[in-house]
Amino acid sequence: MCKIGGLLLFLIIVVMAGDNSVMAAMLINKTVRFSVIAPDDPNHPQSLRIILPIIKLAARNISDPERGILPGWTINVTSFDSNCSSIFGPLAAFEVKDRTDAFLGPVCDYVIAPVCRYAGEWKIPVLTAGGQADLFIFKKEYYQTLTRLMGSYKFVSEAMQTILAHFGWSVVGLLYFDHGLLSNKGHSECHFMLGPVFKVLGQSSVHKSFNESTTESDFRKLLLFLSESSRIVVVCADPPKVRELLLVAEELNMIDSGEYVFFNIELFNSTLARTPWYVANDTEERNNRAKKAFTALLTVTAKTPDSPAYLNFSNEIKALAKESHNFTFGPDPVSTFVTAFYDAVLLYAQALNETLAFGFNESIGEEITRRMWNRTLQGITGRFTVDANGDRITDYSLMDMDPETNTFKIVAHYIGAKKTL
Repeated sequence: MCKIGGLLLFLIIVVMAGDNSVMAAMLINKTVRFSVIAPDDPNHPQSLRIILPIIKLAARNISDPERGILPGWTINVTSFDSNCSSIFGPLAAFEVKDRTDAFLGPVCDYVIAPVCRYAGEWKIPVLTAGGQADLFIFKKEYYQTLTRLMGSYKFVSEAMQTILAHFGWSVVGLLYFDHGLLSNKGHSECHFMLGPVFKVLGQSSVHKSFNESTTESDFRKLLLFLSESSRIVVVCADPPKVRELLLVAEELNMIDSGEYVFFNIELFNSTLARTPWYVANDTEERNNRAKKAFTALLTVTAKTPDSPAYLNFSNEIKALAKESHNFTFGPDPVSTFVTAFYDAVLLYAQALNETLAFGFNESIGEEITRRMWNRTLQGITGRFTVDANGDRITDYSLMDMDPETNTFKIVAHYIGAKKTL
């Protein structure tokens, strides 16, 4: 990789920075300024206290004097609580736009949309592990500098299509959580996630949603409705709701009949190698019913590396999060939705290094964005590819419950680049 010497860097700045005094100052001082925008809610899977330790570790590594992509550079990381608010998130971006070289995050769709529209005008790169909704595919029109490090829900739909075709299934019912009509939260992640799935499966599929106030009786009606047209049900909801739904399915004899299969799309890996059927404060009878019900469930989740290097890296992140932000991860490896921010920093640093080495005709932000797209890079999760539209091509795992241990284990991988199971 190219590493820029002091004199050459100065000449590049003089020739190409022009009247952009802010950019010239950044390059002369060998400084990169990242602004991290994410919620500070510890219950959010990409909260500041979860992603900041990994971003700071990546910043330290890329500036390492001996092995870094930007040796000896100063990497400044500042953070802002978005509250997942379409008001507070953009306000934070406006506050720092003149002293920011790249945004890491936002992670909430209703914050990403306005921030990325403005960032395109400001020519500031945005790198996020969120923003998988279909609307963010329109980069040229609205989101010119957005790079999505966990890809698009379109890739989830392609994975589901491949998995279902593998088993010869084509008629599917979709059942998902969405916020109620009177909620001020807009649509849920599940709404955005299953939209592309519905599109790719075509008009033969039916879909229904439920919300916070849905009762056991409501679940019964929803399942009976779906059973009229489909024996395959794709579910998207948090683990407690999935369990509640499967208990109702068990009560309706949908499990014992052997005629139904349920898929759960759980991208954030919260059920990996766990027993989601078991709840400590529930009765033994209901836990046993739930255990039986989960035998009819297959889980689709983002693929997490199981190499010793990744496990060691995961443990390092857990220790940093505990030490610096008093946050305790669970026993599973750190989700790729978190570690993707490490790869985001690597990707940006590599593109910046190349931009300085080979020059640029437009703004440096636009050139860095261009160099981050349509390429393959070695990241913390292994080699990954960002396609020509700035979306990382994503792999997924299919999990089934092991009848001997009653825990979910990986039974297959979907490889996004090849679109094969």
